[in-house]
Amino acid sequence: MQPEPGIFYENICFVPVLHGRLEFAMAVIRWFARWQPDAVAVEFPGTLREPLLKGLKRLPLLSVVLYKEKDGTHVYLPLEPNDGVVEAARLALTHDLPLHFIDRDLESMPQINEAFPDPYAMQRIGHTAYCQAYADQSAER
Repeated sequence: MQPEPGIFYENICFVPVLHGRLEFAMAVIRWFARWQPDAVAVEFPGTLREPLLKGLKRLPLLSVVLYKEKDGTHVYLPLEPNDGVVEAARLALTHDLPLHFIDRDLESMPQINEAFPDPYAMQRIGHTAYCQAYADQSAER
């Protein structure tokens, strides 16, 4: 199998993930080894930096970041080793790289249930092709 082309913008390599899916955590590991980044940015808000770092340093033990939104709703954010975003952050910490939490801190994030192709398909077609196929399918809607 030839190397995947990847998803790039200038010198930034994007590694899309489905949360909680081992196939995507494994893809993050492969991309990290291949591109040896100078820094890592993850889809977590900076306002949760300290509790996230505490939980990330406990891996492979599981942690849950618990916080309360302005309306009193409790939010539970599990930090699991099988999540690609968690794995990217763990790799940054392990390799002593700058880790940036770049997601917006939004109240009441809507839960969007969306059907995705079986992530096991990445074993055959690769991470980039999987993500591109999903992007193409989403653009048609």
